[in-house]
Amino acid sequence: MKNLTPRSLVLSVFFLLLLAVPVYWLVIGRQTDKKSLAEDRRLDAFPLLELNDFSRALKLSAVGNFKEAGETFFNQFINRSFQRKYEGAASDQFPLRFPGIVTVKAVERAQIWLAYALLPDRVIPTDMVSNLYVMRDGSMMLSSPFPYNEESRRLIDDKISFYKKLIAKNPDLRFYAFYAERLENAPYNPLNNTFPGSDGGRNFKYFKSHLPEGLKLTTLAFKDFDEYKQNNYRSDHHWNIYGALRAYDIIYDMLAEGYPQISERLDTSRTYTFPDIGFSGSFAGRTLYPIQPDEFSVAYVDLPPYQVFIDGSEVKVDAEERYAAGNYRRAKYAHHYNNYFGTGRPGTLYEYVFDNNSPRNLLIIGNSFKWPIYPLLAYHYHQTWTVNLLEHENFQVNKFLQEHRVDDVLILGDADAVFLPIH
Repeated sequence: MKNLTPRSLVLSVFFLLLLAVPVYWLVIGRQTDKKSLAEDRRLDAFPLLELNDFSRALKLSAVGNFKEAGETFFNQFINRSFQRKYEGAASDQFPLRFPGIVTVKAVERAQIWLAYALLPDRVIPTDMVSNLYVMRDGSMMLSSPFPYNEESRRLIDDKISFYKKLIAKNPDLRFYAFYAERLENAPYNPLNNTFPGSDGGRNFKYFKSHLPEGLKLTTLAFKDFDEYKQNNYRSDHHWNIYGALRAYDIIYDMLAEGYPQISERLDTSRTYTFPDIGFSGSFAGRTLYPIQPDEFSVAYVDLPPYQVFIDGSEVKVDAEERYAAGNYRRAKYAHHYNNYFGTGRPGTLYEYVFDNNSPRNLLIIGNSFKWPIYPLLAYHYHQTWTVNLLEHENFQVNKFLQEHRVDDVLILGDADAVFLPIH
């Protein structure tokens, strides 16, 4: 040890600590793959050796086939699958890992503030790696603008082709699209001048100018940055309840044009803000930036009893009751948007059934923007199915439409749902 240089000593101590992590968890016996709320993912657990391979290797050794036995057992090390799992778990399960991340992020923020101290920029990076930014006054977190270029137009052309084929194969159905404008696609994004070739609303204009025949289109686009901030979370990419309810009204009017017998518009005027919830959304969770949390508000709408099925199995949706009883997480990075508006259960196809004598059924294709309002939209139909094609690309829309009685199809969400991805 006396011949070790300071650098070698530091490296030796580091690797000893790294190797001690699995021993630490083995001793205390609590190593799990629990979910990190801030990172919105499950932490990696230490991998176990493949006992089946070990057992097979012993059998091969017993009959003298040592070469194949060695290959069978050591293959998990040779192809680095075991090492990759081990390295991920060593990082995720490191003692005091989260306080260490918080400290590193704080140091990064100090460096960024120092670097921008004499510059006039209204928007600065939140950290060194996330590609997220924050207004200097702390009023909003935002991501870099989406580009407008030949590739984005090609993606839009492919999506238009998808719509044309879908409409041609289902000439008796009505097709609608509702576009929720996100800041990275908006003309008022404060970062547009910083990033040459920013979208600035041009991708939507291109899509709108090439809109396929048979697709009715509406949007919730805001006149400026201030109006955007009033209708969206400051630390998340989703609209808040006020933006969501504006979207419901716009979509209702669009659907009513082709559905004259639609039931009356729901009364959504009764909202409630939880006094003990400070909502720090996905942007805050990814960067640990200490932005002022958002208020978390919901709408109390008088809906009659209805059924919810996920992939054919009935589930109980009780978020309103749980939250009214105070049964929700108080953790700083709890995902209240997901926990309240989403079902909290994985699945491909969600079905809502209202016993309301409506003659029509609805299919909603979209992403998480639809969560706060699809029970409201479903209220006006007998059966409503919802699916997220961004998460379930193997979902066959035409096959579903052939097997189910659908009258109206609504594509609902941001650019990724309405006009950018290829399906």
